[in-house]
Amino acid sequence: WLIDPIIPAGGFVALVGQPGAGKSFIALDMAMSVAAGGFWQGHPVTQGYVLYVSAEGGTGVGKRAKAWLQTKGLTPRDADMAWMVEPVYVRPGSDGMNTLLTRLEEELVQVPTLIVLDTLARCLEGDENQQEDMGRFVAGIDVLRHSYKATVLVVHHTRKDGEIERG
Repeated sequence: WLIDPIIPAGGFVALVGQPGAGKSFIALDMAMSVAAGGFWQGHPVTQGYVLYVSAEGGTGVGKRAKAWLQTKGLTPRDADMAWMVEPVYVRPGSDGMNTLLTRLEEELVQVPTLIVLDTLARCLEGDENQQEDMGRFVAGIDVLRHSYKATVLVVHHTRKDGEIERG
């Protein structure tokens, strides 16, 4: 387990909820808990390097991360993370996927244990309601999982009625 018994090591996990429900806060809390080690909401965490792709808006994530560190009494050096603050199309062979893989190979200090894609809508090339487009997205997730033996956590929205996830 990456977060026992919430997130399996090497798994593909989706955090789904209504817009404004706090999904990004939860994803960031989980990611920083993995990066810093210890516990997440009382659950033991396997510490590891984290890549957080904040595809919806990079300006707010830095403030949230700083507040998280202050609340925990930690410094940025205590949470081993890398950040991308732009959308990346996660599809095998796409320019965005190639950029992501290049950055992982050349720029990151370690192999990530956890990769967070916040949000699916901003990292999907195509229409989330089209099975073929979603299939390519999932194939991209599998490339990340298998290449790095990393867990991939995807933040995703429900439909406006809040009943089920979009797509």
